[in-house]
Amino acid sequence: MTLRLVTFLTFLTFFAAPALAEVAPVALPVAPPVALTGGTAAALVGTDLRLVLTGVTDRRCPSDLTCVWEGTKRLVIRINPGGPAEQTIVLCNACDGGGRRATVAGYQFDFVGLEPGVRVIEGLGRAARVEDYTGFVQITALSSQAG
Repeated sequence: MTLRLVTFLTFLTFFAAPALAEVAPVALPVAPPVALTGGTAAALVGTDLRLVLTGVTDRRCPSDLTCVWEGTKRLVIRINPGGPAEQTIVLCNACDGGGRRATVAGYQFDFVGLEPGVRVIEGLGRAARVEDYTGFVQITALSSQAG
């Protein structure tokens, strides 16, 4: 009797339980994170969006220190949604005047990261320029009317 019960419970666990569970819809991004090289225009394929990384604030922890926080990484991005009304957004890991997420023209823009690493920037031997950076942004369509 115990063996039959164990067999029945095993059957329910592997075969019946997934069918009984509710499935929640998940919004998927339209593409992998977009790499924006400073000062260079990028067009998002399949949309009218044109993006330019126009500014970077890099206040990450220096490589020769041990910090309790990584520091601020801030991207300023000019977005042309395919018309005359350009918009500028600020995305960052934590800063004033911006946040990790912004919405423009039916798309959601999420801060993902900033490259290169601190050691590379420190090794330039000069002040870093926006062209030295690549910002990574996840772009998600918010509705079927976007683009």
